[in-house]
Amino acid sequence: MQPISRQTVSDAQRAVPQHAVERAVQSLRSLHDGDRGVIEAIELGPCMIPALRALLSERDPSGLFNARLRAIDALAALEAYDVLADFLTSGRESGDPVERLGDQVVVSAAARGIARSRREWAFQLLLDLSHRHPWSGVIAALGSFRRKEAIPILTAALTEDETRMSAEAALKAMGPSARNALVEAANLREPTAANESESSLRRRRSALCLLIEMGLPSKLWPRLRHLMDESDIQVALLACKLCLDVAGREDRDAAIARLCQLRTGPPGWRGCRSISISVAMRSRRKSDRAHAREIDSGCLRDTNGLMLRSRSSPSCNVCETSSRASWVLRLMSSIEAGDGAVSARRRSGSAANRV
Repeated sequence: MQPISRQTVSDAQRAVPQHAVERAVQSLRSLHDGDRGVIEAIELGPCMIPALRALLSERDPSGLFNARLRAIDALAALEAYDVLADFLTSGRESGDPVERLGDQVVVSAAARGIARSRREWAFQLLLDLSHRHPWSGVIAALGSFRRKEAIPILTAALTEDETRMSAEAALKAMGPSARNALVEAANLREPTAANESESSLRRRRSALCLLIEMGLPSKLWPRLRHLMDESDIQVALLACKLCLDVAGREDRDAAIARLCQLRTGPPGWRGCRSISISVAMRSRRKSDRAHAREIDSGCLRDTNGLMLRSRSSPSCNVCETSSRASWVLRLMSSIEAGDGAVSARRRSGSAANRV
């Protein structure tokens, strides 16, 4: 770190009246003039750093943290990263839950502020901090460096609702370098394969979603093929979607057959049919549609019809009768209609560009 020297701060303090510093701090504390206080603090320059440090370190039992967040904005703009580093490494812990929640928000903001330095020492500090406090802002700040060393922490952060969005955004930004780790995350069952926790399932679902969005090289698909037979419905559906995107003909046949199976769903599981349709609709291969018809005609020989009772109302007496073949035919029609809509949008877009 190269902190602003004390001599520089002292010279600035002599050049700026103390009442100007106090007025800026008062504005930072104001509910109405807080943004103006940030601008005033930046304009006053390094002379504000001691006052900003004191404001950042204050404790507030009420849990209010707006003034401290503004102090962080001003310190980052003044490139006083050593002050932010001191705060993040102080290790202060409050016993009051309300105050602790406020501290969590402030630490996250300070982590984002220090990430703006793009320096190696800042990355190492955030890497260490993420082990102790894997909070959303810390994860986002760490991920902004796009370093491979952060990938294990980012994939682990997929387990929690609070940090998942930040981790997903960081992993997507890292692109191909994160693919292998995501494949491993999609396969890892914790604490054991026989007794997997809900947080582990959330991580695996999130990893599969990311792989769908990022695109999966076909050479990596064999490591995920077995997930189509997962007992968890969402994992199985996501694996089928990946298969339709990247796999060969034989595996795509198996995926469509699996979707036909998932369509029935387990007893009492509502919505599997519609989700299966939405997954399969993502396939744009005409050959898949033909394969689906062939596979479904084989299913029809075993099952002439399927009674699907609406689960939306326990007292509903209306039943829907649908054969497997008609379901697949409707699905294929929907795919073709989707392709037509996409083509129409492209044609209209081209016409608009010509105009």
